[in-house]
Amino acid sequence: MESRLQTFLQSSPSEYTGMKFGLDRIRRVLERLGNPERRYPSALIAGTNGKGSTARMVDSVLREAGNKTGLYTSPHLERFNERILIGGREVSDESLEAVLQDFQRESLPIEDLTWFEKATLLAFEIFRREKIDIAVLEVGLGGRLDATNVVDPPVSAITSISRDHVEVLGNSLFDIAREKAGVMRLGRPIVLGPMKTELRDFLQKACRMGGAEPVTPSAPLGTPEDFEYDCFAHLQLGLEGAHQLRNAAVAVEILKALRAQGIAWNEEHLRRGFRQVRNPGRLEWVEGAPPILLDGAHNEESLAATVDYLGKKFPQTGPTLVLGMMADKDSRAAVQILKQLQPKWVLTEVSSPRSLKMFEWRRICEQEKIDGDILASPEAALSRARELTSADRPIVVTGSLYLVGEIRRRLGASGAIPEAS
Repeated sequence: MESRLQTFLQSSPSEYTGMKFGLDRIRRVLERLGNPERRYPSALIAGTNGKGSTARMVDSVLREAGNKTGLYTSPHLERFNERILIGGREVSDESLEAVLQDFQRESLPIEDLTWFEKATLLAFEIFRREKIDIAVLEVGLGGRLDATNVVDPPVSAITSISRDHVEVLGNSLFDIAREKAGVMRLGRPIVLGPMKTELRDFLQKACRMGGAEPVTPSAPLGTPEDFEYDCFAHLQLGLEGAHQLRNAAVAVEILKALRAQGIAWNEEHLRRGFRQVRNPGRLEWVEGAPPILLDGAHNEESLAATVDYLGKKFPQTGPTLVLGMMADKDSRAAVQILKQLQPKWVLTEVSSPRSLKMFEWRRICEQEKIDGDILASPEAALSRARELTSADRPIVVTGSLYLVGEIRRRLGASGAIPEAS
């Protein structure tokens, strides 16, 4: 007999196809549960890019300070369990199954919830059962109507604003900013990461109107291997890429706001937490000849950061790209950005109904005048990339976290990827 967990996981494709925005549904169910999300404080982190990395930084520092944390992120790469971490460890299948069975036993009305709302409900209830000290929550999409936004956080953040999910959030950057501004709270700090001046002005005006307290980080100095921010010098990040310094600044300001609310940490906790933070599938290297870089960049801002990183790390060497994207992304703009690397191209489909298909890749190759191999299978695409690439050049798998998850799973099956510490 199929378990409740198996049934839930098999319905995961509806995470996007079954989206229905609004907070009323999940609020009603949470009330029936006794509002587990109110049993612990939460840091709520929105943003087009960087919110997952920032959440992991905050979580890592708080754990070093001795807090039992609950970290909720999305999407996952290989297993749903990756989305719900307690003290840095994935929730077990047994815990998930037990909660789902209790939901059924108590006749909890979850049938009308979207898949993401059910996932969020699971996280809130598991965090309560685990008696966590604090939750660090990555907003799924947008902010105002995202299921995570039912919490009352002592601090929230918007890491960045750029064009993504325009079919849901709006085509204007100001429309997107307006949706993300929904995470601010009356009388509470909200950290605003680096963004265009007009967007920052827009959000600061929204803060004034909504009674929130905007916090603007200064620019860190240095590199991820050695940087300074605020009164902290010679910090080191466990994450690759100069763009992570901006996320680190947002993380420090979130942590400072939490400390003002009584959640203690010190400089040594910050140092160790930053040094040990990991974010699988984001500028993640797999050693070998050739080496493979797994990076789930999928919009213009994140792909530009990937290009900047590779241009500095391999200034004389063009990579081989294994590129797959969802059909709702601006794939032609992505190709134009990635052209700067002068790469060899291997284009593929992602195992999702939303994937950009082979015939669409052929059209884009013709429009952009690029000569690339187009293969339906990510496994075949990786094999072809290995054939094309010398030992001293990198292979870069990018364009979609789902593609990265597929490739990572295949490489992990052969032991190529060690467990993150």
